[in-house]
Amino acid sequence: PSQLLGDGKTLDKLEITKVKADETETIEVDHLFVNYGFKSSVGNLKNWGLDLNRHKIIVNSKQESSQAGIYAIGDCCYYEGKIDLIATGLGEAPTAVNNAINYIDPEQKVQPKHSTSL
Repeated sequence: PSQLLGDGKTLDKLEITKVKADETETIEVDHLFVNYGFKSSVGNLKNWGLDLNRHKIIVNSKQESSQAGIYAIGDCCYYEGKIDLIATGLGEAPTAVNNAINYIDPEQKVQPKHSTSL
């Protein structure tokens, strides 16, 4: 993400810049949530119609929730065998991000890369 775009009160677009490039793209967004911390609570997300397991968002192997386009990682998500560690959440992030990219642009491959190859 390189720029949040809107009218000063409401976000409606997100500008993204390719890594190690000057190429940008602007995508329309309804919402942008960026959250990390030590309290695992889905708060108002409980009202979104997501499938939950004891206040955690149920995800599949792509970190996808029951609602298309919504992904979850870390302590707020659940899948069989899940271990609640910070390291686990950090490991889930590339899976969620790459699958979200593919959801937004199906032409993009779902293939996480090492940061040294970017």
